[in-house]
Amino acid sequence: TIMDTELHPVGDVNSDVPDDASNPNWPWKPDEECPFEDRCITDLEKDGPYKRNEVCVSDKLNGKELKVVEFDTERWFDKLHVNGQVFSGSMSDVAALEGLVVDENGIKFESDPVVQKSGFKLCAQ
Repeated sequence: TIMDTELHPVGDVNSDVPDDASNPNWPWKPDEECPFEDRCITDLEKDGPYKRNEVCVSDKLNGKELKVVEFDTERWFDKLHVNGQVFSGSMSDVAALEGLVVDENGIKFESDPVVQKSGFKLCAQ
């Protein structure tokens, strides 16, 4: 039985603050940008294991054909979203990602709070 329906306090809303059309998470903070170097994107930690509950997005490879350089995430739980598809697991699990042309929605990565692995590196071919 639920005894109390108040889960957390709700702050005041300032109606004078305009919506941020460039932030799909508005009124919360936007997702962090995935690092972009040498025509490649990675998870936020680049060469180290990604963190718990990590989220990053990128539009840097929009319209580009992908080359998968590294891919190691917790299968089924840590997810890379590309073109409406979800990819997770190891290099052998994401063969369909190789050569895929990224649409205008870009790329989003999100990890869960349990297992962290080495992450991903995707480059423009």
